[in-house]
Amino acid sequence: MIHTRDLVKEFGSFRAVDNINLDIAKGEIFGFLGANGAGKTTTIRMLCGLLLPSSGSITVDGLDIAKHSEGVKHKIGYMSQKFFSVSGSEGDRESGILCRNISSAISKKALANIRDVMDQFGLTDILSSSTGALPMGYKQRLSLVAALVHDPPLVFFG
Repeated sequence: MIHTRDLVKEFGSFRAVDNINLDIAKGEIFGFLGANGAGKTTTIRMLCGLLLPSSGSITVDGLDIAKHSEGVKHKIGYMSQKFFSVSGSEGDRESGILCRNISSAISKKALANIRDVMDQFGLTDILSSSTGALPMGYKQRLSLVAALVHDPPLVFFG
């Protein structure tokens, strides 16, 4: 499902990701553990097609990220660890941009599935509610719905 070879990401002279090789099979659960600044988020952003590597290669479900980043976005769902809103804080804006970049690739299938998925997660009653007023548990479920609504074969939890 995900394959990387000699994956590197540099920001100027700083090397955030240093020669990562991954082979993650379909159905496998995989996680990154490491200290702050270890390159976990940068790697996930590259795997999602939001950030191009400085060198190396990535294929996601058979698609080369460098050539087909938009096609990759159709194949993934992303759930941030923090629910974002349009509150204007820096973290909210960054999370919002990441999720909007991915969700721009979501198909008509997602629109057809939205009511069923909202019902599955017990959220139909809050469709007209302001997200800012919802308890955190509802916000987390909404984030999960957003990640799953287009039925992606691959889901990232960040």
